Amino acid sequence: MYQTVYIVQRFHWAYYDNWDYLENDIPVKAFVHRSAAEAYKTQLEEQEREHYWECNPFQYFGPLSCITSLSDEDFISSLKEAGLPIPSQPKVEGNEDFRFMEDDWWQAFDAALSPENREWVWSLLDYIRFFEVVPVEIES
Repeated sequence: MYQTVYIVQRFHWAYYDNWDYLENDIPVKAFVHRSAAEAYKTQLEEQEREHYWECNPFQYFGPLSCITSLSDEDFISSLKEAGLPIPSQPKVEGNEDFRFMEDDWWQAFDAALSPENREWVWSLLDYIRFFEVVPVEIES
């Protein structure tokens, strides 16, 4: 006889020419009920987001293409529509990336955010996840 348990596991982010490479998922805790596992995962995600927010997640996870499913234009438009500061663009020909990694911009951006806006920005950064819930069948 088999029973399904739900494992909350941590993603390990590694840099191999791209920050979206995940390796070595680490089991954290097992649950009998998926709802309990999801609630625990949400709690861990919030703690991890708080940690990375203090030091600019754009510096850790790379360019927009690695951290959001939105195009650069859509991401920038979303921030503008919310009235949030937008970083400058470099004056280097052929490089259209905005300067999200700059400390001056990050400090102004962070100061402009309410806690609700912060959660909204994390929802835009939909490729950045730290934990997942995985169903696993075990023999009982």
